[in-house]
Amino acid sequence: MHRKTQIIKILIFFLIFNGVSNAQNIAFIDMEIILKNSKIGISINEQIDKKTKNGQKNLKQMEEDIRKKDSQLNAQKNILSEEEFKKKLKLLNTDLQNYQRSVQENRNIINNYKISATSKLLKNLKPILAEYSIEKNISVIFQKKDLIIAKNSLNITDDIIKILNKKVTKINLDE
Repeated sequence: MHRKTQIIKILIFFLIFNGVSNAQNIAFIDMEIILKNSKIGISINEQIDKKTKNGQKNLKQMEEDIRKKDSQLNAQKNILSEEEFKKKLKLLNTDLQNYQRSVQENRNIINNYKISATSKLLKNLKPILAEYSIEKNISVIFQKKDLIIAKNSLNITDDIIKILNKKVTKINLDE
């Protein structure tokens, strides 16, 4: 009986010791910080902002044209025949539908651009993370957003940004 309790105590000790040693092989990165602070992240954000502004500029022009046509139509409402008014109103509604379609297309283009940017960032980041994990004997690297709580000492984001900045400074999203 005494021997069984000794064996159980030894097994528990090894399980606890093994759990503690494995916990040291875990790290996490904050992708948001990498996107904000790394050279490649800054490049990506600038390109996305430029694409977004261009799309918004075009949409704003379309919106101004529609407003102008609407004002002109309202000013001519009493002058035009009912049939002519309905024709112009139908054209205005068609323009409005085209504008709404363009807004949706612009959103889709920007979303696809962001997805492409994230994919290209990860393509450059994965080999760096793999090399870093081998060098530092890290078994698992999580994203910060997937964690509930973790010690800040397990955060390797700053180290990864330094390495990433040395290896890749810019990325072209239009390729």
